[in-house]
Amino acid sequence: MVKKEYQKAIVTFIDILGFSNMVHSEECHSIYEKIALLNKFNNGRQLEEGGCKECYEGRNKPSSFNFSDSIVRARPIYEDHENDVLNVYLGDELADEILDMGYMQIELLKYNILLRGGISIGDIYFNDDENIIFGNALIRAHDLESKVARFSRIILDSENI
Repeated sequence: MVKKEYQKAIVTFIDILGFSNMVHSEECHSIYEKIALLNKFNNGRQLEEGGCKECYEGRNKPSSFNFSDSIVRARPIYEDHENDVLNVYLGDELADEILDMGYMQIELLKYNILLRGGISIGDIYFNDDENIIFGNALIRAHDLESKVARFSRIILDSENI
């Protein structure tokens, strides 16, 4: 077995506010369409459909893991120790993640859906094919969402600024 290792990534934990009420009051197909819209954002298709594919060319698209009303995104950070460009690259990737969250929330407001979340940067293990994700950055992002955010907003971990 190949040894598994953590990698540095920007990790976002998102909660759909009012999801339980949505499940109790709406038809399955209506809920599915809203979750499908979230998936569209999570795999980058909104950029291609919006005519902006070239603005992300060569950039990292996040991996996404969904469970009920929770979404976890992991955007890897590749370190370039030779050229010491990590801070510039990290800034670009973090800006991309924050913009993605803003676009997602704006689009979901059309359906009266609000998000709450946390963004952290740190060690994470994730594998899309095996649908596995864990690590300190995920725990921190979840804590920000569940203990700090309290209402509709997405909080950036102050330890990463």
